Amino acid sequence: MKRLIFVLYLCSIALTVNIGIDDVTDRVADVLSISKTDVQICFNKTNVNVDLVMMDQLINDDVETPDINHSALKVGCLFACLLQKKELMVGTYIDIEKVKKELDKKVRNDDNISIRNRILDNCIEQVKNTTDECKVILRFSLCVAEESRRYVKS
Repeated sequence: MKRLIFVLYLCSIALTVNIGIDDVTDRVADVLSISKTDVQICFNKTNVNVDLVMMDQLINDDVETPDINHSALKVGCLFACLLQKKELMVGTYIDIEKVKKELDKKVRNDDNISIRNRILDNCIEQVKNTTDECKVILRFSLCVAEESRRYVKS
């Protein structure tokens, strides 16, 4: 699960440490095991630059309101594009079983798998009726981050 959260936070880290879009592209491509070209296509398609990515701020804001910030929505579109390139998402449908398998390949910690799966299942349930792919992945990502943070605190 840390791998998924890492991907979602990678761009916000780029903003804080002032690394360029090429570095972000390289890191995202490496983490997701997709081509740099695919990552760049997603950045270009969504017109997202590192200055727009503020996941840490989004987690602290109330994104459950109907009016999701335009910049946040663009970031959601970027994430949707990346997951579609990885074939983990089709339209508004996140293939949660494929996500779990990908996470199992990257991080093997049997102690946390049931907790991770419960968080993923809970968050996928929360977005199942959302009809905009950008909102789906944005809300899903924020849910996973919040639920993970809650678990760590307890």
